[in-house]
Amino acid sequence: MVSVKTTTSTLLGVGHDIADIADIEAQLAEPGTRFGELFSSRERRQARRKAEAKADLEGRHLAACWAGKECVVKAWTEALGEAAFPLSLDEFEWKKIEILSNSKGCPAVVLSSDYAAILRSSVSIDVADTSTRLEWKISLTHSRSLASGVALLSREEVLSI
Repeated sequence: MVSVKTTTSTLLGVGHDIADIADIEAQLAEPGTRFGELFSSRERRQARRKAEAKADLEGRHLAACWAGKECVVKAWTEALGEAAFPLSLDEFEWKKIEILSNSKGCPAVVLSSDYAAILRSSVSIDVADTSTRLEWKISLTHSRSLASGVALLSREEVLSI
């Protein structure tokens, strides 16, 4: 008898967010602001490189990144159903949810290892369960004045039939 592996996918959560680019740029430029600290050094570096390549402002790309972070949290929250979010506002670190471009230039969600473990636990997936993974899909866009993101969180299970 031959064993065949197949994957099933279950949508757990969807998140959407929109950010005003001028507001994000103003927050980044405000003296003494801590808003810039919500982004990782890799996110800042990628935003700077994109701005240089496109001859525009870093804030435009960070606004899209911010919309991405917000929609990831919304999708995660939806995946929890009635359960409480596993981190309090005091504990939450925005830098641990990174929105980075992959090798093709497409946006990708990168969670720190501790946030990835918290996410798995919060949606009742054992860390040792190697047949189940969580997968993020994210799309970002921006116009002259607005940046927007949509994130999908799905549960992927490998089944042997």
